[in-house]
Amino acid sequence: MPKYKSNPALIISSPIVNVEFSFPGSVSTYIIPAILDTGATTSVIPKKVVDSIGKKKMEYKWVRIGSASGNMTKRKILCNLKIYKCKFEKEIIELDKEFAIIGMDIINEYNIQFNGPTKNWRIVK
Repeated sequence: MPKYKSNPALIISSPIVNVEFSFPGSVSTYIIPAILDTGATTSVIPKKVVDSIGKKKMEYKWVRIGSASGNMTKRKILCNLKIYKCKFEKEIIELDKEFAIIGMDIINEYNIQFNGPTKNWRIVK
């Protein structure tokens, strides 16, 4: 079982794991720290990653989302993701964050098991 870490500087108690992101039609791969957040409905990718690729090279659509800070319009981007050994394609939202968020739209597809005291986790498809 892989280990996860938490980052006290972010004041987040959720597990943080590395997620590999790529985009259909792009050869670049990005490994980004991501929070496994059961309180998030939708998964999120940092805007700086999207900006570094160039918007003309990816599939996206504009969507209106609601958050604790109000409603906003953001891009929903088609991504290839790899978490540990699981690969999948998903549409996720770009936001101005330093880290990715893996929300319930992805978590609900897997049996993700955490062992808090040992900080081990595993995904069972």
